[in-house]
Amino acid sequence: MTVENWIDLLIPVIGIIVAAVSAAFTYYFAKKQQISADENRLKEKHYLNYTEAVSNIVISDNSDKARDQLADAQNQLLLVGSADVVARLMIFHDYINPQIQTILCQRNMTNY
Repeated sequence: MTVENWIDLLIPVIGIIVAAVSAAFTYYFAKKQQISADENRLKEKHYLNYTEAVSNIVISDNSDKARDQLADAQNQLLLVGSADVVARLMIFHDYINPQIQTILCQRNMTNY
């Protein structure tokens, strides 16, 4: 085989390899972007559920059903939230916890 025959053979093979590699990269990056978008939609759903649950706590005057809804929404946020969100969520949880509110009220009464 001459050099020209090798070149005639290698050019289509290189073209096929480049096409396959570019298709693989395109699929990888598209899938990565899709997963990120799905994760963002899931986070948004959980944040909206949590906001609704907090609103229901205020509207329903702390009913059992509203507390259960808030607990479920908070647990969902604990799964998908960042470390900062989780830390602030726990601070808020401690703030609205009825047992802690009772202790704080008792402390305030003894300080007067």
